[in-house]
Order: sequence, then C-alpha cells, then structure tokens
Amino acid sequence: MIFATKDAFDVNEEDLDSLVANKVSESRLLDYKINLDARTDAEKREFLADVSSFANTEGGYIIFGVKEESGLAKEIVGVDVENADQIILHLSNIIRDGLEPSLHDVNIGVLPLKNGRSIILIEIPRSWGAPHMVTFNKHRHFYGRHSAGKYLMDVHALRRSFSTSTDAIERLSSIRARRVDLIEKSETPLPIRQGPKVIIHLMPLSQNDKNTRISFKNFQNKLNYFHFMHWSIHNYKIGYDGLTIYSNNVNPDKISNAYTSVQQNGHIEVVEKLVSDNNAYYAQDYEKSIVDLLDKLQEFYKVEKIDLPFVVFISLIGVYNFTLIHEDIKWSLGDKAFDRNHILLPEILVHSYSSRPDEYLKSTFDLIWNSAGWPDSLNYQNGKWLYS
Repeated sequence: MIFATKDAFDVNEEDLDSLVANKVSESRLLDYKINLDARTDAEKREFLADVSSFANTEGGYIIFGVKEESGLAKEIVGVDVENADQIILHLSNIIRDGLEPSLHDVNIGVLPLKNGRSIILIEIPRSWGAPHMVTFNKHRHFYGRHSAGKYLMDVHALRRSFSTSTDAIERLSSIRARRVDLIEKSETPLPIRQGPKVIIHLMPLSQNDKNTRISFKNFQNKLNYFHFMHWSIHNYKIGYDGLTIYSNNVNPDKISNAYTSVQQNGHIEVVEKLVSDNNAYYAQDYEKSIVDLLDKLQEFYKVEKIDLPFVVFISLIGVYNFTLIHEDIKWSLGDKAFDRNHILLPEILVHSYSSRPDEYLKSTFDLIWNSAGWPDSLNYQNGKWLYS
C-alpha cells in the first residue's frame, strides 16, 4: 500500500491512481468513502464512529472521494471542496467535541485533483488512550474495526481495550520502580554524585510500537530541548544504555551531578542531585524548574512525533527530614519536614501536546507539599500557577 512507503501527506494523484490500478482493497487500516457527509447530526455521528473505530484498534486512513466496488478501489472521483481550510477546521472540531476521551493527533489533508475536485485524506493514529466513545448528541457508543469495517464494541472488546491501556501504565510503573531502585544502588549510565536526588521519567505508552523510535543521528542539533534544573550540560555520549546527556561541571573525578538518558523507544530519565543547604528542599525553585524542563521535553516528543499519550513520573529519593523551603515561608516556621526517605509520586498521563505542565503537575506538587506537612503548593493561587 502507498502509505507503507511514503508519508500520507506526500501522496500525489498518481499514487491514488495506483490504488485503482492495483485493485487495493479496503481493510482494517483503510476505508474508502465516495462522498464527504458530515453536516447533519446523523452524518456527524457516522463520521465519528468511523474515526473512533480506527483509533480504538490499530489506526489507519479514511480517503474521501474514492469510489469502491466490493471493497476494491474502482475510481478516484474526488469531492467538491470550496475552502480546504474550512473543511479541515470543520472536521477537526467534530472530532474534538464528539469523542470522549478527546482524540488528538488526527491529521487531515486536502489533495486537489486534475478534475477540479479534491481528495480528503484523514490519518488516524492508534490511540493509547483508547477506547474512545462517540458522545455527540447523546450517542454513547464505542466502535472497533476489523477487515470488514467498523463494528459496535461489546463488553468483551471493551474490557480488552481498557485493560490494554491499564496494563501498559502498570508496566511503565514497574519500569519506573525498578529504575529508581537501580539509581539508589548507583547502577546508572555513568557515575553520579551521592546524595538526595530528583528523578523524572517520561515514557510513551507506545514504547513497544515499531514506529516509536528516536534517532540519535545529529543529536547535537536537538540539545536545545534538554537542560538540567540546577546544573549546566557538559556533554553527551551514545552507548548501550542509549544516549546520555550529562553534567560534571568540570569535576576532576568525572562524577556527574546530573544526567538525562534518552532511549530509542522514547524513554527519558532525568536524574539530578539535589542542591541543598542544611537539608532543605527549595520548592519554589524546583517546581519552576520542573515545569520548564517538562515543557521542553514535551516539545521534543512532539518534534520526534512520539504518539500520545505519555506518562510522567516524578520521584524524590534520600529526602527524609528535609525541610521544604519557600520564599513565602518564614525560616522560623519551616519546621515541617518530609516524613519519608523516598517519595514516588503517582503517574501523570498526558494526552495532548497542548497540555500545560504547570496545570497537570499541580496535584503532584501538592503531594510533595503534603509529604512535608503542608496542605498544598504555595506556587499556585486559586489553582493557578503563579509564574506564567
């Protein structure tokens, strides 16, 4: 199939003609539509059912403007398009508002034909946040897809779909716990200075997907997406553990204060020795730095076209009896301290590249403050981040 050899939006009319010449059949991954019908409520529900059926299964493509016969491409006829941007916006809004949870990263393109009409191509990725329910106009159904087309998912199919996402998160949680244990034992990609640490993990749910691969070629051009919270980047190296960016601040012992490990499957691990005086955790500085760091790493994922969603884990180790310090807290009142040595905070599932780290991190930051005896993070006021 043409999409196996080139990007969907590099397809031209000659490529589309090859669908007819080669009698390419509709399949689990491909659907032909002769018309684009998405104006009445019934048409919108049908459109959403088609889109969600791909997202809930393996992803795929819908091509509007192809006449089929018995499932085989028979003729490229096109559809009438007066304004391509308006069509794309209209369809995008239907998808945005008509599915729950929201479906992101659906790509819509319009390809003009020589006959004056156009092909509308929709590329739907497999969703790791599945299953998505059609909720438009009180229509609450789930759809899957097989070789014969879409179908209404029964309770067994739904259970499998829900368990796929749950199992993936549980596997990533186990990886995170194992990595924290190894870091505590100093089994790291390179030596890192002893003492309390902040650890951040980003892991895509699509980690085992063959399409989730980060290239290390010319990685120096990507270093602007990486920084540490309180140390400068010194260099990077490629090894068995992946690519490791590190800081040693020109220490003669070559022991790093921080490193970021990037694996080809999209796993990112940031480990940084806490900068602390008198067993103090500077909450204001660290929360601002974590927000900035995740903002850049999220941008890196987007540039690398990592499928959503991804999971964020934040861990603090070696912090028992550390006092939480903030400029709004009098030192004389800073007598509350962390009540445990390791704080492994719950996972955060990020479904959209438009999500703001300061918003999805709030509950996590509140838990850090809770661990030191405070009701919530002082870096928010009325639920809003103070440093936008």
